[in-house]
This record gives sequence, C-alpha cells and structure tokens, in this order.
Amino acid sequence: TATGANASALFVVGEGGPVSNAIFTGSRLRNVSAPTIGVAGAGNATLTGSVADGSGEWLRVGTIDDFPLLGAAELPIRGIPDPLDPDSPLPPP
Repeated sequence: TATGANASALFVVGEGGPVSNAIFTGSRLRNVSAPTIGVAGAGNATLTGSVADGSGEWLRVGTIDDFPLLGAAELPIRGIPDPLDPDSPLPPP
C-alpha cells in the first residue's frame, strides 16, 4: 500500500533505456493518491490473480512527463567501514 501524495503502488519507467517489467501474482496493489499503476514509456506490468485499487484511477500509461517528478534520492548514511580482513589491524586515527 502506497500512502504518500502522488504515490503509485507500482511505477514502471522505461524511458531512455530498456523495457521495464513488473510481474505480480496473487497480489494486491493499493494506494490513496495518483494512479495505482503508472507506466511511463516502454514498460510491461503483468498482473495474474491480482487486484489494483484505491485511488479511483487504477492505470495511467504515458511518457515520463505525464507523471509528477519523483523526489530527490536521499544520501546514504555512512559509518565506519568494516575491515576487509578480521585479522587486519585498524588504520591509525
């Protein structure tokens, strides 16, 4: 279940690259805002014995311009890296 604003339960993007594929069997895709399934560009969504519902628009197919922009990716959280070898000494401070 996708609960955010303009959040599709499934968003397949195939613009500018190979065809994207999504396969669901016996699944339920649900959201509250935006199309439940969005396909931007060359994409395939296969639903077998599955249900897509929630927002009132279960499917939208178009180009990437037909969908709201996704938020910027968050930077990863970095910590102290693991040593390569458990017996190797730690680097000096």
